[in-house]
Amino acid sequence: IKRVSTVISKHTMYDKRGNEKPASEHWIDDNWLLYGEAMFFKHEYFQALDAFEYVEATYKTEAGRFLASMWIAKTYLELTQLNEAEGKLDYLRNIREFPKKNKWELEAVTADFYLQVKNFDKAAEHLQKAANLVPDREKRIRYRFILAQLAQQKGEFDKAYLLYTKVIKMNPKYDMAFNARLNRARCADSKSDKGETVRKELERMQKDPKNKDFLDQIYFALAGLAKNDGNEELREEYLNKSIRASTNNANQKALSYLELGKIAYAKPEYKIAQAYYDSTITSLSTDYPDYTEILNRRNSLTKLIKNLRTIELEDSLQR
Repeated sequence: IKRVSTVISKHTMYDKRGNEKPASEHWIDDNWLLYGEAMFFKHEYFQALDAFEYVEATYKTEAGRFLASMWIAKTYLELTQLNEAEGKLDYLRNIREFPKKNKWELEAVTADFYLQVKNFDKAAEHLQKAANLVPDREKRIRYRFILAQLAQQKGEFDKAYLLYTKVIKMNPKYDMAFNARLNRARCADSKSDKGETVRKELERMQKDPKNKDFLDQIYFALAGLAKNDGNEELREEYLNKSIRASTNNANQKALSYLELGKIAYAKPEYKIAQAYYDSTITSLSTDYPDYTEILNRRNSLTKLIKNLRTIELEDSLQR
């Protein structure tokens, strides 16, 4: 911010009336754009909007004005002003002069918009285009990973399995490869060859000292395979192992408690289920997608257990 502010103050050109002469300048629009991006990454979104809107309005002959429009859309998405973001994206889709080298980014921003409005099919469509166009290898891997997550979320497990496999073959960073293997395991049919492959892979990961801090996630994935096998006893064993192994991942511990709560609820063993749901809410982040639904079930179970205890007490006293 300091550097680009210096460039802007020293090299902006003005006419005799004190008006800027954008047609006579070089790089000033780029510096304003970079200034806005810096503000964006500092989460100072309204200052960022001011900078992007200035570029958009002032530099009519520069390609940077279209990039500014795209960043305005990104900023609106961060502010969850979805209607404004959609309007800006609609405008950009019809611009033939939009820089070709930045089209991947426009596709990624559009995918982000559709993710926020929960139109996952359209999000996947634009994210696939972004993955095909982006020159940066790390971003390409990341986009393919998100595509796999979307397929998994939609229940397209065979497709998700193949996408996670592609991510692993692209030799990503360790944490990305680790999560791709875990998620792939959750998508595998345990009774098929794929299931046996991922089971052996998880067992190898379990023994690897590098994965000591991730054992809770590995046990959780193994519990998922046991569920697919219909082996409830083994599933509960792995979930309890996951809870004991969880040291710095509160959300993972919460998810393991939640699965145990669902098992007890289905039996139905409501007292045990209430205890597990109570532990889930204690550990679970409030921004988890189903947090409200889980909280409501915990509260319902708490009321139920209170009434059941009252009934037990009355029955005991009357006897």
